[in-house]
Amino acid sequence: TSPELNRLFGFAEDEIPSVDQFRQCYLPGERDKVRQAAMSALEIGQSQFEVEFRIQRRDMAARWLSLRAQVL
Repeated sequence: TSPELNRLFGFAEDEIPSVDQFRQCYLPGERDKVRQAAMSALEIGQSQFEVEFRIQRRDMAARWLSLRAQVL
């Protein structure tokens, strides 16, 4: 994790959240949306993908995030 990622999700900058804690922030259906974007990229032979998804921060504020990632 990083202080910036923690800030986006509403964790303290020096906190070390688990993967499950991050996953709990995804709004219903959004983890599947991100997973599908990754799988779609792989199906067409690409390793990089972009997707926008919604989370609910720990302070209950809903936010849109844009993810640009590479599947390894």
